Amino acid sequence: MRSVLRALDWHFFAPQRLSDLALMRIACVGATLLFFFPLWSQQLYLSQADPILFRPLPTLKVLLLPLGTWGARPSAALLHAVWFGTWLTGAAALIGIWSRLTLLLFAAGNTLLIAHRYSYGELHHPEALLIITLWLLAASPAGVVLSLDAVIRRRRAGTRTGCVGQVSAPPVESPLARWPLRTVQWLLVLAYLSAGLSKLAAGGLDWFNGYTLVYYFAEDALRWGSPVGFWLARQPELASALSIGAVAFELTFALAVLFPALAPAYVVWGILMHGVIYFAQRAPFFQYCVLYVAFIESFRFAWLRWLRQAA
Repeated sequence: MRSVLRALDWHFFAPQRLSDLALMRIACVGATLLFFFPLWSQQLYLSQADPILFRPLPTLKVLLLPLGTWGARPSAALLHAVWFGTWLTGAAALIGIWSRLTLLLFAAGNTLLIAHRYSYGELHHPEALLIITLWLLAASPAGVVLSLDAVIRRRRAGTRTGCVGQVSAPPVESPLARWPLRTVQWLLVLAYLSAGLSKLAAGGLDWFNGYTLVYYFAEDALRWGSPVGFWLARQPELASALSIGAVAFELTFALAVLFPALAPAYVVWGILMHGVIYFAQRAPFFQYCVLYVAFIESFRFAWLRWLRQAA
């Protein structure tokens, strides 16, 4: 048992570069602000919908509890304040000023806005892992380096010592830098494993015959007008290969975590898979591609191995 605990401790808390964690902060916060931030027009539209449609999720109830009664419907003014405040805290978290506080507020604001969006009878899940990651970053030393906080700390320390140019640099590595990245990796494993097992449970071996995926390609192509979807709907052999590849990727993604040398291949595989899914079916799961930055250490080691072999 002790050997297992030591292995888990090393797996999650072995020293890792703080810059890797900081890059995770920059990638996740930046992508959220640029591509995945909740639309204000949508929040306003939902706030004016028929009250009978409002069925608040438990998360929304908890986040709004300090502001009103349990299950209260947020007003448009409150939502606008939360939306604007969340955007400001996200900009601050991106550049790393008051990192812990701004990351916490950014995660809470995004969670509230997305929970409000899904409190009217329609549920989806692309945002879930990215939102969890924002909470993980808020609980981690993601602003120790590559941030304004680091610059301010060094200036203050230099002012106290009178030797601004001779202040020691922040630590390069920390045992607390690895656990958020490793947790995100395993969250991706669980998400993909759930998707793969669901396909097998719902379709069994019929999922691999090509015609099952052709049906979904055709259905989504008609719904969204996707030329790629229409073309793939006429290619059952290719659809069969894509079905096998998707399930193989989802069921074996844990290998990317257990064997870091395989991570770059799985990341490229995942990006291609999500690209095909989007262009054929208009299913946007690009948040998962952003989270692949959690494998940055594996990419760095792969790059160093390639340089040594090329030398």
